[in-house]
Amino acid sequence: MRWTKAGTKREAVVGILRDYIRRRRMAELARYAGAFPDDFPTNEAIEAADLPRGRAQHARAD
Repeated sequence: MRWTKAGTKREAVVGILRDYIRRRRMAELARYAGAFPDDFPTNEAIEAADLPRGRAQHARAD
């Protein structure tokens, strides 16, 4: 309890578990670092690709 600066054993355990979970999540995210391509499409490219699909959906609704 000295190192956690907790007032009770429960506070110490909860704090340690929170820190452990946070570190584990960060390690999981770090595994994916560099795994995604840097050439994401621009917003204009995404909207241009959605435009024909949107027209096709509206044509079926009529």
